[in-house]
Amino acid sequence: MLAVAKKDDLTYPTTEQWKSGVAEELRRRGRGAQSALAKFIPCSTGQLTEMLGPDGKHSRYVARVHAFFGWPPPMPPIASADAGELQHQYQRMSAAQLKLMRDLAPIVAGKSGAEALRLVEAAVEAFRRPGNENDKGR
Repeated sequence: MLAVAKKDDLTYPTTEQWKSGVAEELRRRGRGAQSALAKFIPCSTGQLTEMLGPDGKHSRYVARVHAFFGWPPPMPPIASADAGELQHQYQRMSAAQLKLMRDLAPIVAGKSGAEALRLVEAAVEAFRRPGNENDKGR
């Protein structure tokens, strides 16, 4: 079974514009605001400083920061093109292809080299065969 991340657990980008908005809001709230935010998240003030620094590119704390400030929730991060393609393909698989995919996952896990390549090539070949319409939904 697949686990779905809660919105607060997603990693969001931390753009320079977003970081400067957070820093400005912390300054506006005055002394102790960063400590209160860290306690709310919860994380250390050092982690906040790191997130807001020049090397901070993304963080799983963004949604919590928005909640603390009373800002609207951030837009969920956009999935990669590869993730979109995988979802597109998954939705079009027959029941037999889905079963093969589920059966293959634990077999390929931990394999490497020629053995993994052989298993994946066999799966790819199976996926190239069109699914039987009567097979869908089983």
